[in-house]
Amino acid sequence: MKRFREAINNIEDQRDSALIKTAYLLAARNSEILTKTVPVEMLNNKTKPYGAFLEWNMANYEVAAATPEKETIVQKTLVVTMAVAKRGKRLKKPKEGEETTLELNKAEVVEALRKFKQPKLLKRYEAGDLEIDPLLIKVLLGKITLRVVALPCSMIYEPWTMDLLKWIQNHGKLSFDLTRRRFTQILRENLSGILPKISKDNLRNPLRHWRINHLYEYYNFNAMQITNYVGWSVSSTSKQMGIPSSPNLDRYIHFRWQEYFPKLLKPLNKLTN
Repeated sequence: MKRFREAINNIEDQRDSALIKTAYLLAARNSEILTKTVPVEMLNNKTKPYGAFLEWNMANYEVAAATPEKETIVQKTLVVTMAVAKRGKRLKKPKEGEETTLELNKAEVVEALRKFKQPKLLKRYEAGDLEIDPLLIKVLLGKITLRVVALPCSMIYEPWTMDLLKWIQNHGKLSFDLTRRRFTQILRENLSGILPKISKDNLRNPLRHWRINHLYEYYNFNAMQITNYVGWSVSSTSKQMGIPSSPNLDRYIHFRWQEYFPKLLKPLNKLTN
């Protein structure tokens, strides 16, 4: 972990540094933080620019005091909501000539508003005086699955979160207008010393792989906490653990970031020494 952190801290380009830190801290698949793709990927339904769904906000987490005499400590937290690239209902393959973009079409909006019995909103939308949030409609239609990642805003626990906030302040967003191919090139340009040599067995998302390993090894996350953090399904994790499960688990079990967050409150210098 020390060598990994040092390699990323030595990246001079601000965009490349923010991109790599974001992908790592969010344990993101490449497409989950990118907003650009190429036609061949879209037409063959290989990937989508899920970074278009990425949103963030700030929250407070109250840390219990060590003794009753001390006041509760409030930890500022960056909370990121993002789409999960490989979960959710499968979309039907479009017919020839149809577009497959993240842009909303009228039929999707009408379907969602009718489904949730909103005739007044539908009337306003058809009259052209109502703007619709694409993320809301996609979620209502069950076409994407969301996950939430919370990061401590602290130079003691996670200084890279502060770099993410600086990027947000300067650019107004945390997603990046890049393709997956360009993302891979940036990784190779900056982290060639720690990435494995190019081969068919290379990890597709090495930063996600590293983050998951670090959460387990250094932060002592258990299987369900990692499931919560990275967006796996509860049923698939249970099966991997040899526990009989049902897909219905994912309908009824909803984790909260507050459940794993205390484990991230460990001084980084102690983890990397």
